[in-house]
Amino acid sequence: APPALAAARAPYQPPRPRLQSDPASEMEDLRAGADTILHTSGWVDEAAGIARIPIDRAIELMAGGDADAAVEAPAPEWAEAGH
Repeated sequence: APPALAAARAPYQPPRPRLQSDPASEMEDLRAGADTILHTSGWVDEAAGIARIPIDRAIELMAGGDADAAVEAPAPEWAEAGH
């Protein structure tokens, strides 16, 4: 049998069934995906004309005090209808 100290330092394994086969790798993949979204531009909804910009650029725009110029979104339809 292994020494008691070695057994105490063994990584914890949750009871079965284990839903993740490699949680550390899955967390790395999740963080890599989030970093990609935060640091690149791309379409959120191209049909609606909604795009994302890198977070650093968004911070520059907002901190520059020109937030209204940075975000020129049309008013929602319900606002124009007078509801």
